[in-house]
Parts: sequence; C-alpha cells; structure tokens
Amino acid sequence: MKYLVNIREILEKEIEIEADSMMQAEEVAERQYREEKIVLNEMDYKGTEISAQQMRKIQQEEREKEEKEQKEQKNQRENIRTRNR
Repeated sequence: MKYLVNIREILEKEIEIEADSMMQAEEVAERQYREEKIVLNEMDYKGTEISAQQMRKIQQEEREKEEKEQKEQKNQRENIRTRNR
C-alpha cells in the first residue's frame, strides 16, 4: 500500500519592531522577511510534524472534490440557461 507522507519543519523567531500599530509591525516584519533582512536558520528550529495518509483515501477525496465541482458547474450552467429563457 502507498502512503502520502507530509514532513513539516517549524522555524520560529521573535523580533522586536517599533511601529504605531500591531498591523504595521506585522507589515514591517513581512517586508523585512521578504527582503531577507530577517532570516531564519537551524537555531530557530522548533520542531517537526509528520503525518501520513493512505493514497486511496487521498484519491477518493480528490475524486469527491472533482465530482462536487462538476455538479456546481452544471448547476451554474443550468441557472444561466434558465435566466436566458
């Protein structure tokens, strides 16, 4: 049996930012992160999460999602036809 395994490493760093609001502090931190003025490394490691799912379950979920989307598209087309009559 095949499994899809997700491995996520968590890096976390606290920094102090001078700002007029919490929202502005987040924006400054995000900009500094994107500009690589704030860089996380192995010293910021907080943990690892590992989870697995059977491939069949994932494929079934994808199939169900696809069927739902197809039904929604069909309903939208029918609604458009009804309005155009």
